Amino acid sequence: MDNFLKASPRHAQYISPQIQNEFIQLIGQEIHQSILADVREAKWFGFIADETPDVSRIQQVSLSVWYITTEAEIKEMFLEFMQTEDTRGVSLANLFLLRIMAWNLEKENMRAQAYDKGSNTSGKFKGVQAAIREELPDAVYCACQAHGLNTAIVHSC
Repeated sequence: MDNFLKASPRHAQYISPQIQNEFIQLIGQEIHQSILADVREAKWFGFIADETPDVSRIQQVSLSVWYITTEAEIKEMFLEFMQTEDTRGVSLANLFLLRIMAWNLEKENMRAQAYDKGSNTSGKFKGVQAAIREELPDAVYCACQAHGLNTAIVHSC
């Protein structure tokens, strides 16, 4: 990019806000596809999700994966934010499984799932983890440790 800008005439650098946003979007798509290619190469993966309302009270869900590379390096990578109006366990489970399939990941290769300790996600009967375990019994649930740490810090403050 630096070479392009130095070599371009000043009247044709294509750095308007719209072009900058397009560059950001294209680079983001490339990073996203690179992460998914790494996950496919690793084969087995874990899924992490957390939902919270943003400042405008719209429920947002962050979706991440973790996997072990061929070099035995553990990676945890954010993939996307999504909006949702329904935060019931079955609805979130369906949303998550649809995203995994949209990313062209084999859902049968999911070996772990991690969420906060809310009843809609961690519930043994109607939580996300229960709905996913019903379809994918090898996807073991574990409570997200970052949430536990955050809760402890908030309460200690």
